[in-house]
Order: sequence, then structure tokens, then C-alpha cells
Amino acid sequence: MLAQLPFLKKVYKPKNFPLHITGVYECIHENPDSVAYLAFTSGTTGKPKCVMHSSNTLLANGRDLARDWSLSANDVILTLSPLSHHIAWVALAQWLSCGAALVVDDPEPGQTRLDWIIETGATYVLGVPTHAMDILAEQKIRNLTQMGAVRVFYMAGAPIPEVVARAFVDQGITPQNIYGMTENSSHQYTHPDDPKDVWVSTCGRGGRLMRSRYGI
Repeated sequence: MLAQLPFLKKVYKPKNFPLHITGVYECIHENPDSVAYLAFTSGTTGKPKCVMHSSNTLLANGRDLARDWSLSANDVILTLSPLSHHIAWVALAQWLSCGAALVVDDPEPGQTRLDWIIETGATYVLGVPTHAMDILAEQKIRNLTQMGAVRVFYMAGAPIPEVVARAFVDQGITPQNIYGMTENSSHQYTHPDDPKDVWVSTCGRGGRLMRSRYGI
């Protein structure tokens, strides 16, 4: 059956799965270049594919984001995307890099995401633009002037309307405008020292790793 799929180039089975890319160690956990995470992408910019990530490829971007945005153990990172979505793994990589608290999207029955953000004391929230739109709409209906302790709101996965990004700026929250791919996470993003116009109308520039790799 698999042989009939024209786009399938190679099939990995338990006996030949690449447990360690470099072949240095027998134990997968001793080698940060081991395949640690399989991400399946629908192929927005190409054919659907399975991406093999190692600890190093996940953490490289997470370290850049955490460093550039000064995340620390005092922060509470909340991902509105489930752990089955790559945005949650961007959150997880930053959590491991800076030692912050990590909160997943698990509100009590009947509790809204805005309530969950406020209750958990989230300072850094990650999600897609529709998450942001829904939360901003609820905030407006409830006439709340602040979104709890949130200081940064990460948005990726789809174009971010300028009006949405500006709604965060107007209440003192910095929008983190992101462009990324499953293959290399959130490699293009706005920075906290960018002008407000850059925050709301662009997806910024690469982190230190991308700039050093490509000489930007």
C-alpha cells in the first residue's frame, strides 16, 4: 500500500528509525541531536511532510526568543495552542530556556480563555490571531481595561491584522508578531525595542541564530 503513494520517498520502521543522527551515543537522551519530536505539517507552502526535530533544533529558537524578549523565571508562559500544535512547542522551548512557569490551555468548564489568562497570572501568551481576536472581543464586551498581567502576546500561524496588533499596543501589551515554519519554529519575529509601527505591520527580523547563520 505504501509503495503506491507517489510522494513517499522513505519509510522508517522501528529497526531503522534514526534514534541518533550523529551515531555518537546509543542512548537517545544523551545526544541533543537525537530525534526527539515529530511534527506533521499540512504543507501550507509545499507538500505535507513530517519534520524530525531534535532537542537542539527546538531549543535554538527558544533560546533566541527568551533572550531577545528578556523572559525569566518570574514569567508565566501560557500557550493557547494545544501540545499537538507546534506553537505550544515554541512555548515549551522558551520555558525550558528561561525557567518560567508554563501553563497549558486547560481552563475549568465554563471558564473563558480571558478568565484563564487572568487567573493564571500569565505574562506571556502564545496563540494564533483568532485567539487574540476572540479574547480582545470578550475584553471589550466586559469593559476590562487590562488583560490581567499580560505584557507580551505572541501571534503566529496566519496573517495578523494591524488593528489586532494595535489593540494590544493601546493597552500597554507588546504584540509579538511572528513568522515561522514547522521546520525551524518561530525564526522571524518582532523585537521589544522595535518601533510600534514595526510591531503592528511587520513580522520583524530573525533572532541572533538566524542573523549569525545568514549574516543579517
